[in-house]
Amino acid sequence: MAVSSTRALSIITPPATVGNMPWRERANSMTSSASSSSCSTRVAAGCDRCMRSAACRRLRVSPMATSKASWRVLKRGVGLLSPSEMWGMQIFPGDPKSGLQPLILALYVDRSNPYTHSYPAPNWMAHIQGASMSSRREHFFPNTEVLALDEMRITALGTGRPFLRPSQANAGWLVELGNGDKFQFDFGYGTQTNFGALEIPYQDMTAYFATHLHTDHVGDFAQIWVGSWTGGRTHPLEMYGPSGPLPKYGMRHFVEKQMESYAWDTDTRVGLLPAVGAEVNVHEFDYSKTHVVYDRNGVKVTSFPAVHIYDGAVSLRLDWNGLSFVYSGDTTPSQFFVDNAKNADVVVHETFNTVSQLVERSGYDERSARGIGTIAHSDPAEASKVFELVNPRLAVAFHFFNDFDTAPEMAAAIRTHYKGPLVLAKDMMVFNVRKEEITTRMAVTSKDVWPNKEHHDDFKNAPRKERMQMSRWLADKQLFPKF
Repeated sequence: MAVSSTRALSIITPPATVGNMPWRERANSMTSSASSSSCSTRVAAGCDRCMRSAACRRLRVSPMATSKASWRVLKRGVGLLSPSEMWGMQIFPGDPKSGLQPLILALYVDRSNPYTHSYPAPNWMAHIQGASMSSRREHFFPNTEVLALDEMRITALGTGRPFLRPSQANAGWLVELGNGDKFQFDFGYGTQTNFGALEIPYQDMTAYFATHLHTDHVGDFAQIWVGSWTGGRTHPLEMYGPSGPLPKYGMRHFVEKQMESYAWDTDTRVGLLPAVGAEVNVHEFDYSKTHVVYDRNGVKVTSFPAVHIYDGAVSLRLDWNGLSFVYSGDTTPSQFFVDNAKNADVVVHETFNTVSQLVERSGYDERSARGIGTIAHSDPAEASKVFELVNPRLAVAFHFFNDFDTAPEMAAAIRTHYKGPLVLAKDMMVFNVRKEEITTRMAVTSKDVWPNKEHHDDFKNAPRKERMQMSRWLADKQLFPKF
């Protein structure tokens, strides 16, 4: 079951059964047995483990004595539904040390159809319960954790190959910082679907960086541009990317031609949406140099050349507050990367599937498999050497199809040289980076998200331009004339 915790109320329809029991029967059994079981919560809405697992026991709180008591707390918090509508509730207490917000998870019934509500609980909720959390939740629930001032959060928006599939979008990584800045590194096809699931206001995005102009790294440009505009963005889009050996191979040319090709789309929207949202500021930088290409608000992004098929690709490094994130983009192992990624906190380096996997599973001939997997990209055993040389606090491998039957061989190959902390990335994997520790979890999100409306007052009040006028012979055929 996917649960999304947002500022606004979220409604999630659960499955008809939990385990082998009907939902209502399961919920009733959980409610009636909670007081006599090892589970110290009233009820875990939508949970088939009844909070008895080790993961759940880390989240236990003092039980609410009665449904009336539960209702009083809930009413004081949000005042939504009556006791008769509520089957049970669970309080996830906050933890100021980790920046974790308290969360109410309540189970209700409406015309015999159960559903859950989840939303941030008031700060006083944890104090009423007298409980605290010893560590982070096992999963990341969007908009329920305040990023600490000294913390970095990295989310894998896309970890797959150019062939798009439901389980893995094309390349894309989101980096959020405790100072409020948010950056996306690469934006291949499908990454914006995953970004949307995080329910982050588009208005909050600081800038987007491209490592090179392959579609699996920049294919979602139009969705970022127009999707964020229709979703509430009221400032120009900030796009950063490398130059090329010729102007037509550079970021500026790419963005200008993309915008030109969507002329009908954006020109027809200007009269209905804030005009400023159509604007894109392109920051093209020299691909051939190792240099700082962004330096604001204590954040530095450094670009350095990547060895990928032809001139024009780069890798990127972000430094902020003593923390660092290095992202390879596409590259075969290179000295550029080793020199610029040493001792970083999180190093994300690409590696394609093994040559044997490319032959057997992708159907490539061996020559193509070696060309794609070891020349254009990084062989996992060779990526292993890169990880060994740069010695990160956490090594993250991506850009391969990460399946139950491919992962063991990939992991074994990467262990050829590198013996340190390693993660084989999956879409929606979340890394919280602090000087004391790095934690890795999966995000739990809803599939039925709407744009985050936190800044929509700005969106409503932003100036519009005059709407384009349709030809009279078309307008006259309206069944319900409005213009």
